[in-house]
Amino acid sequence: SGVSTEDSDPAPFLAKLCAAVASGFERAVVVLQGSGVEVFVVWRFLRDLHDYLVDASSECLQRLRKWLSREAGLGEAVEKFLVGALRSASMPEDVKRLCASNMKAWLPLACIRRITLLLCSAVGFVKEEDQVQPWLSWTYLGTTSFA
Repeated sequence: SGVSTEDSDPAPFLAKLCAAVASGFERAVVVLQGSGVEVFVVWRFLRDLHDYLVDASSECLQRLRKWLSREAGLGEAVEKFLVGALRSASMPEDVKRLCASNMKAWLPLACIRRITLLLCSAVGFVKEEDQVQPWLSWTYLGTTSFA
């Protein structure tokens, strides 16, 4: 007899999958704080994530938002990753990619608010050169409001 998918509970698998993905995002945050070849790998991942999200269906984006809301560890890891990426983005194409609407479309509103608050308290609005921080553009680009 075969194994029925109705008999199995996907929740433990999903929890393990989310934990593994969260671990990857946490590692990426650490790498972004350093230098070297690994940093380029993280920016490549960010480009791939951007490209995936551009093509993702609204149902897929909704599912991702739901996972980020339900799986606290995953949501926190994604928030820290985006904070790290927005803080360290220096190349114009990276800033533009991060500020694309699809980079926020998969995030629950609560995540966007926490990211905004974290960045505001960690780096402020203006750089030492009196230029607006790139993350500020992220808060409103692609949407009609700051959230």
